[in-house]
Amino acid sequence: MSSPAKPLIARVLIVRLSAMGDVVHSLSALERARALWPQAELWWAVERLAAPILEGHPALDGLVVLERKEGLRSASALRRSIAGLGRLRGKRFDAALDLQGLLRSALVARASGARRVLGPAWAREGARYLYSDRLTAPKPGEAHAAERYRVLVEGAARALGGSGVVAAPPALRL
Repeated sequence: MSSPAKPLIARVLIVRLSAMGDVVHSLSALERARALWPQAELWWAVERLAAPILEGHPALDGLVVLERKEGLRSASALRRSIAGLGRLRGKRFDAALDLQGLLRSALVARASGARRVLGPAWAREGARYLYSDRLTAPKPGEAHAAERYRVLVEGAARALGGSGVVAAPPALRL
């Protein structure tokens, strides 16, 4: 008797570190990611201030909370962030998707140790050079943040071997 096939994508990390409003706008993309990767573990890397928005979300399997760069001035905050990055690396992600498109978020995605690091082709501050896959998506100002995040999640699904299309609205796992 053979064991069930391991899903092509077993663990995905989503990186959207800050800006509480943008984290709120990314929630529909999270639900889309859950629909596209129903069997995968979905994790999120976020800064402490925005973490309460994601805590306990039924589409997430895990949350890694990092300190804001200003908060790293204290030794305890620095230790927490280093521990968070170590926790990310230990998860052995198949893919990390950077929704933010900034150098700091791309560094977190790359530091996760994910086999594939995906992000927007328009990323700023040199972040795009840290991606293994640059995804086509509207630039900030060309579309609402929620639409940009949806396009990025669907593009990531296609890049990782899926269709990027959800036939029905995503159902949350409770």
